[in-house]
Amino acid sequence: MTHLARSFDGRLFYPADGDGIPPRLFQWPYLRILVQGRVGVTIFSFVTGYVCALKPTRLCRQGQQAEAFAGMSRSALRRVPRLVLPAAAATVLAWVAAELGAFEIARGSNSGWARDTSPEMLGPVAAVRNLVYWLVGTWTISKNYYDGNQWTMMPLLQGSMQVYVFVVATAYVRPRYRMMAALGMWLYMYLAEERECLLFPLCSASSPFGLGSPHFSPT
Repeated sequence: MTHLARSFDGRLFYPADGDGIPPRLFQWPYLRILVQGRVGVTIFSFVTGYVCALKPTRLCRQGQQAEAFAGMSRSALRRVPRLVLPAAAATVLAWVAAELGAFEIARGSNSGWARDTSPEMLGPVAAVRNLVYWLVGTWTISKNYYDGNQWTMMPLLQGSMQVYVFVVATAYVRPRYRMMAALGMWLYMYLAEERECLLFPLCSASSPFGLGSPHFSPT
């Protein structure tokens, strides 16, 4: 919904269309959450961390730390391909579509969001080099020219690993002290201004959506 709003009705991101103009339905408090995408990303990150920690924490509370460690080891190893492979497939599909000219009409539209998220045709050699660069860039600079929404992927991977490390560090701690430690981590993130799961610092000054340059420079 937020991507549709960005493409066709950007004023929905404001409290009203102008001074003295009554707010529309999706500009009202709470209802505007439906078109404000960042809060959805934050909620998804929160739920993902909860799922990663649920089983090992339960095992630790039952005194089965060895089983918890084994489960986290398997889960952490599976976590990488579960995130990397679907993201890579989506990037390749967008890359193929771009080289077939599927985004050319959107690149000439009046919507800034549509223009900034529509990759250009580059030609065979440059396109292959660009694809490789952005497949890696998703996991190094948290940007992807062919699928800009993948800026969330690296924070999700980092966050899940932080959850695993926290559970390992508190495996032999009593539940009440684990909760106190978790509260301390939350307070640290708040004071460090990491309030959006490390997401805000990833945006680039070259683009309002953090897409950066359309292709890398050999220099």
